Amino acid sequence: MNIAVDIVELLLHKSVKKAGQTPDRIGLLETAEVINDSIPSNYKSIGSRYLYDTVFLRVQRARDQQAKTINLEQAMLDSLAAYLGFHGVNEFRSTQQPLVPSEAHAIEGNWYSIVRCNSGKERVLVSPVKIEIRNSATFLELSGPHRTYRGKIRWTAGSFSCFLTSKDGIKIIHLAFRLGVAKQPSVLSGVFSGISSSGIPIAGKELLVRSAEDYTEMKNLRININKSDTISHLITPEIAQYFSDFEKSYIKIDSASTFDADDLVQ
Repeated sequence: MNIAVDIVELLLHKSVKKAGQTPDRIGLLETAEVINDSIPSNYKSIGSRYLYDTVFLRVQRARDQQAKTINLEQAMLDSLAAYLGFHGVNEFRSTQQPLVPSEAHAIEGNWYSIVRCNSGKERVLVSPVKIEIRNSATFLELSGPHRTYRGKIRWTAGSFSCFLTSKDGIKIIHLAFRLGVAKQPSVLSGVFSGISSSGIPIAGKELLVRSAEDYTEMKNLRININKSDTISHLITPEIAQYFSDFEKSYIKIDSASTFDADDLVQ
């Protein structure tokens, strides 16, 4: 899972302190043993070198690179949190970031955005998306082939929305997705609205599909949904079927010439 470096560092610091050890290689080896002897059997055991080799060193590397988040195995973080008396890392995190709703933790991470190509061609457009928690707020970033968009997520009655603005300030996109009470969703369905490259207002269906890839390594893709040899692990038959009907995937306004009621009758 992608998680804030600050939270991991605090989790590690509190665990070492509770174990009565020092925050160095030997102390972290000892801390792992203490944790494994203390946590309930339904939590995953921590490898003897894991706290130092994987957690401590990666936190230090992230600090050097000024990274805000790192990717670590949630089961291991849950074990650390259980040692401190929490049911898991998300419960621990909620005590340290009280202004962040629990829904934010459910969607934090990397995703692929999938929409039907607006030209009518039998393709879907795939773009990397990153959702992260910073300073008690949740932000969504979408990396398109030509522009990167970013905006703050807002929560309303089991759904969330985001008003995205491109870094150059030229284009905007509005997204809205249904979340409900899902704790670890893998696919989110929603809608988008905006202005096409040709200057026409458009709207349509959009999916977010969770990815374990590093955000910096994710790519923009165009995938033909009707050729089985091009359907990747990302575009499953169910997703291909979801976008198969162009008329149900997009809403486009008719062309206007007089900009009065006559435009409504074609």
